[in-house]
Amino acid sequence: MSYGKRNSMIFLILLIIVSMGGFLSLYFGETKKIRNLVKIQKIKENELIKARKITATRSNVEENLKKLREAWLVRKKYILEKENSVLIFRLLNVLASTKDSFISINIDYLGAKEEGDVGICTYILYGSGDFRRLRSFIWKLENFPVLIRIKSLSINNKEDVRPESGKIKYLVKFDMVIETFYSEIAGKNRVSYNYAGQYKYFVFNPFRPLIRKTLPPNTEKLVEIDKVKLIGISGNKIFLKNENGELKMLNLGDKVYLGRLTAIDHQKNRAEFLLNIGGIIEKRFLEIEFNYR
Repeated sequence: MSYGKRNSMIFLILLIIVSMGGFLSLYFGETKKIRNLVKIQKIKENELIKARKITATRSNVEENLKKLREAWLVRKKYILEKENSVLIFRLLNVLASTKDSFISINIDYLGAKEEGDVGICTYILYGSGDFRRLRSFIWKLENFPVLIRIKSLSINNKEDVRPESGKIKYLVKFDMVIETFYSEIAGKNRVSYNYAGQYKYFVFNPFRPLIRKTLPPNTEKLVEIDKVKLIGISGNKIFLKNENGELKMLNLGDKVYLGRLTAIDHQKNRAEFLLNIGGIIEKRFLEIEFNYR
């Protein structure tokens, strides 16, 4: 082999060795870099997804914050700036003394406790009164500008007999726990009596029994149907005689004990009365006994 060919072969072998070394070096070295770049790409993609979620959450939070700020500016309720039991006592007594919510009330102050930036004062209210007025009192508490929370409420029947007349007054007894709040951050040190709404008077009293065990006394000395006899009829008048032989005259529509004279039947010689006997409505009739005519 000539000297030129030998050098060419050596150069070719060296070129192949260098090329293979470069290829292997490039393959193994760059592959590792590519893998690292892929990992970095995945990390960046995850960070981008998290960033988008945070952006969406922030947008929602900002929207809710805007609504809260708008609600705060037009709020109808507020809390006091500091603990002021004297003011709350005066407030409760004013509410319990007005005509439509007049009730007998006792107030005990249990003290205050703080939870974070807010203080909570607890009061026990107990007493008695007409149910409809108690309902009005509770409505005023719930709709008063100062935030008052009714924590618990218990109501029971109470019958109050007036000694001078013997009439029964149907009342309710109540026990109530309420809480008021104060905060130096968001509180106000004033009281407004502008209620958040218009009270609708409640006519029905669920604590007044429809059927009563006892009847009210006859304080007006009205005619008692069970103790008289019908002795005469003339036009729209009837004539009665009681157990003592006393004569009584009634016109159509006149009141009697527990009811009224509602009809006069000339053909049947009788008078009709509509009575409310302990909550039970009854018609009673008196007929002329002809031996009294």
